Amino acid sequence: MHTLFCTKYVFNSLSEAGYGVGLRAIELLSFREKGCRKERSIIQMLNFVRTTVWKSLFGRPADDLQISNAKKNEYYIYDNDPVTCKYISNSNAARCAAYTAGIINGILDAAEFTCTVSSILNNNRMVFVIAFTSKVIARDSS
Repeated sequence: MHTLFCTKYVFNSLSEAGYGVGLRAIELLSFREKGCRKERSIIQMLNFVRTTVWKSLFGRPADDLQISNAKKNEYYIYDNDPVTCKYISNSNAARCAAYTAGIINGILDAAEFTCTVSSILNNNRMVFVIAFTSKVIARDSS
């Protein structure tokens, strides 16, 4: 019970720290890269995160962006070599990726693409699962 509480606490703390970084990163990068132009579609915003944000934070773009076949509101960003988890054992890598998930969540929330972001370690690749709210999906569809 105590271990579960500590794990959840570490996960939430890393996610919250990343969220603050994401709020600041979107402000800086949207001014620097886009001249304060706002992305309107989910795909454009996720491409901005996958390329521009990832290059700025980690020195290279993320490896892939995919749309879920099962759920309309889920998107996946794949990173084959996550920098934040490089020196962490595989059993703890998903917890450390909570920091990056928090960054993504902060960026998307600040850009008014409300969502939840989680991280999963899948075949030695980090997968960030982004689930948008129904309001964002409806806005993107119109």
